[in-house]
Amino acid sequence: MSRKLLATCSYTESGSGPVGRGTGIDLWALDAEAATLTPCGHIAAESPSFLVWHSSEPLLYAVHETTPTRVSAYRLDGLGEGNSGFADEIGITLLREMELTGGGGSHIELDKKERHLFVANYGTGEVETVRLDADGVPVEVIDVDDHRTYGRTKVARPRQCVSTRTGSLLVTDSGLDRVFEYSQADDGRIDLENEVTLERGFGPRHIAVDRHADSFYVAGAESGTIVAVHRQGIPGVQDVDRASGHRWSARTPREATGTGKETRCSHLALSKRENFLVVANRGPDTIASFSLGGMLPDLVDEISVGGNPRHFARVKDLLVVACPEGDRIDLVRWSRDGRFEVAAEPVSCPSVVCIAPRPTQRKHRLFGDKA
Repeated sequence: MSRKLLATCSYTESGSGPVGRGTGIDLWALDAEAATLTPCGHIAAESPSFLVWHSSEPLLYAVHETTPTRVSAYRLDGLGEGNSGFADEIGITLLREMELTGGGGSHIELDKKERHLFVANYGTGEVETVRLDADGVPVEVIDVDDHRTYGRTKVARPRQCVSTRTGSLLVTDSGLDRVFEYSQADDGRIDLENEVTLERGFGPRHIAVDRHADSFYVAGAESGTIVAVHRQGIPGVQDVDRASGHRWSARTPREATGTGKETRCSHLALSKRENFLVVANRGPDTIASFSLGGMLPDLVDEISVGGNPRHFARVKDLLVVACPEGDRIDLVRWSRDGRFEVAAEPVSCPSVVCIAPRPTQRKHRLFGDKA
């Protein structure tokens, strides 16, 4: 049996964050072939909203949707070197929990050199950059980019931060209907380079970026649509102004569901070959698959899942779906032709909001080494 370590997080019953029925962070042993999840660890934590793993060290980072936002770093004992597996019970050490300047943190991301964390504060409208020390422990906030300065008539709501392979940082803002592109200096601080303005009321939530960072897809939390955005102009495509350098072009938005019901898109992801796009729809409570072979994404299949699917992750051909209103994790097979089928009965997990499989480990390197 080949097992994959997977972490989930859930909103909790008390504290300054969103109210839920969960108890924090759970660790699971996932057998993708058998579609089974076995508990192997737990961390009591207040309303964690997103998780990210270090690529080569046994470190897990969490952002808490609290006031103020908090960031936690955990070291996990009992993990094998590389991909050699893990113990049935995982030892967990809290390295540090630190408060940030803003509130309502919704997303956390590592930069490509894994020396800084980016945090989106949905509640107060900032993107914060946190420096890590040589052991990967958060030590200080070194930069705060306030999105409230970019919108005079709208409320800034940074939702997600995504580091691209080219070293840029893309940040969605569902309140300002924009995607911001940042460059990162050697000292870790970020500078706004460009932005993509989407149609009013789109509400960009999550994005999926292709391997070359030449295109990305955006899920509209308010519009219930998805849109493709390309780095270079394409004939017949509406141009979107860029502040400097290159510019982006956006295609016509596409309905994210074939059910005919009102939907609020949450998470989306590209297939490994980038020929399919998978989208989670809250409202109809479905996962939809789109082929990317034509000018617009073409709906291939759609499957019902638990209430309010908020996030999912793919391990081999298995989609692991966080359904917080259903208090469950759904397990769905996704074939190479974009079709779905139920893989197993849902697994109980109250108010689960994020699915984070431990990534395939890169070659080990010391934190102090240059990437």
